[in-house]
This record gives sequence, structure tokens and C-alpha cells, in this order.
Amino acid sequence: MLRDIARRANVSHVAVSRVLNGRYQGEVSQARADQILRLAREMGYVPHHAARSLRTGKTGIVLLVSDHVLNRSEVKRLRAFEAALSRRGVGLLVQWLVGMNDDERLENLARFCTMADGMIVFGCCVRDEQRSQAIMRNAPPVIWPTGPFSGTVGDYARVNWSQSWREIGSYFQRWGHSRIGLYLVNIPTVGKKAVSRKIAGVMTSLKVQAECRFLEGPFDDWRQYELGVEIAREWLASEAGIRPTAIYCEGDSMALSLMEVVRAEGLRIPEDLAVMGGGDSDFREWLRPALTVLTHSEDDLAELAVTDLIRRIEKGERSPGTGACVGVIPQTIIAGGSCGETVSSRPKDKIEPPISCGAAAKLARALDRGRKRGLA
Repeated sequence: MLRDIARRANVSHVAVSRVLNGRYQGEVSQARADQILRLAREMGYVPHHAARSLRTGKTGIVLLVSDHVLNRSEVKRLRAFEAALSRRGVGLLVQWLVGMNDDERLENLARFCTMADGMIVFGCCVRDEQRSQAIMRNAPPVIWPTGPFSGTVGDYARVNWSQSWREIGSYFQRWGHSRIGLYLVNIPTVGKKAVSRKIAGVMTSLKVQAECRFLEGPFDDWRQYELGVEIAREWLASEAGIRPTAIYCEGDSMALSLMEVVRAEGLRIPEDLAVMGGGDSDFREWLRPALTVLTHSEDDLAELAVTDLIRRIEKGERSPGTGACVGVIPQTIIAGGSCGETVSSRPKDKIEPPISCGAAAKLARALDRGRKRGLA
């Protein structure tokens, strides 16, 4: 099979072997490596992980662990990690800790630590942090894509939230808003005061009045949708002269339901309330106006985290890491129109005729139900 791929790609079988084993950097160009991987998929090449394991002493598998059902943004992240590992000839195995008590989660976590060459942790929340840390100290190299969190062990990549608060405040201010509400999710209890102080300092320097609220997770899409409804009702019940004129929700589904409820009361987006979401879900362009979002590249985040993880695996490290930050990913605001931007400042509409927030929400829920039935 390797020689057949080499013949079609017009390269040596040694080059094909290096690419399929993820060890081609400096030897084969990225364009040529992509061609070889594409031909391997087309020709039905399947790596023999048992043979590779005997030869290298490694499983060729990285384990991804999550303690919650993934929302749309996290599914994109999962796919980005799968692609980044596949380019290096490494398989991804996903293990769930959903619906388990602390003892069951810790028992499974201890078993996971012996199953793979490395681990990617999307979430592993247990109350007994000491037991969790003791187990994770026996883990192979570990990377947290959005850490650090309290009690975590392993290296981490992170999104540049410190700069993001200034971006949010400046953006709302640009469109004439001086009172804003921030609804944030999954901030560790020990970090809430520090985050509040940091946000307050940034907003004060911008001369913007900000109210910061921390919401508890985990957050699947339906829970986010419910929270958006609660935020909207709370906002509608507050006094018009003192309530925020702009709201940032750290989740697109939250922002969608917020917009739906506010518009159902006869108010306008963005004239009466400007809304910004976190993430870049496909449905943001379905709305009228389209939802403005603060987002980052999941591909860049995955590439950064996987590069560090594979480097440590190839060095033969058998420890989870030193708790180091391996890199920071910037965030970007994509204009839609929900913050008061002019129509010309956002991308062309993808769906005609325009549909309302309510119709978009119903369509999103119908798609979710269909996917669940299809997976059942």
C-alpha cells in the first residue's frame, strides 16, 4: 500500500512512511504531505496501530476526555483537534465522563491514564481535587485547550480574554453604548474576584459602566438557550433608565434566545438593545440582524495545543506537564449588525428570504432533535 501511494504521489515510500507516521517536518513540504494524506484516504489506507505500537512502544492514540455534552463551539474544537492529530498520523479516542458521580469519574480517569500516549481534557470536574490531582500525576502528557482551571494538572493553551474585555468594551462604546452587561460561563470560583477586578479596571479606563454576572455550567446548547431567556426576562423587568443598553453573552445560543424574547416584547435589536455572542455558530447568519460575535480560530488553538502535546510525547515524557502555558490565541469580533453596525459592515446574507430570531431558534431546535434521533 505504501509503495502504491508513493507511486501516485511521485515520491519515495520512505517519504510516505514519514508522513503517515507524522514525522515529516523538515523532510517533506506541507503541500506534499497534504497530497500524500489525501491519496492515503482515497486509497483506503488504514494504519495498523498494533504493529506501530510494537515497533515504537507507543499506541499512536491520544485520548480526549470530557465531563459534559459538547455544545456547537466545542464540536468545532473537537473536529479541529481530530484534524490536527490526523495530520500527524495520530488517532483520537473520545471518552465521556457524563452522568457519573465523583467516584466513577475518578475511577475512569485512572483507567484512561494508562490507555494512550497523551490526553486532551475538555473538562473533568470533580469535587475532590486532591484525589483528581493524585491520579493525573500518573497521566501521560496532558493538554487543556482552554485552561488553566482550579486543580488541573498538565500544560494548557488559552484564549486571550484579558485583551477581549477591552475589545468588547471598545466595540460597544464605538456604537454608542456606555452601560453594558457581561454574562460569563465556567469561571472557576477562585478566579471570579480576580476576573471581576480585571474587567472593572478595563471598563473604567474606557469610561464604560459594566455589570458582570457569572453563570454556572456545564452548558449544552439547550441550557444556554434557557439562560438566554432568563437573561432577557431579567433585563425586561429592570428599570429602563438604568439597565444595560448592550449585552455580551458567552455563548451564541444564549444570545439567540435573548434576542428572540426581547423582540417578542416589541423591542428592537439593536436600537433598544445591542447583543454580542461568544463563538461563531453557523446560525448567527440566519438572524436579522445577523449576530455580532467574539470568536477565535479553533484550528489555531488545536494546532498550538497538539504541537506541544506531540512534542512531549515524542520526547518520551511520562508526566502530565509542568502547568505551563504553551501559547495564547487572540480573539476577533465578527460584525453582524446586532450591535448597531451598518448593513454594509457585515457579510452578505446567506439565506433568503430573511427569517426571524424565533424561526431560527425553532429551526436550530429541530436540527438538534433530528441529529439526536439519527445518533440514537
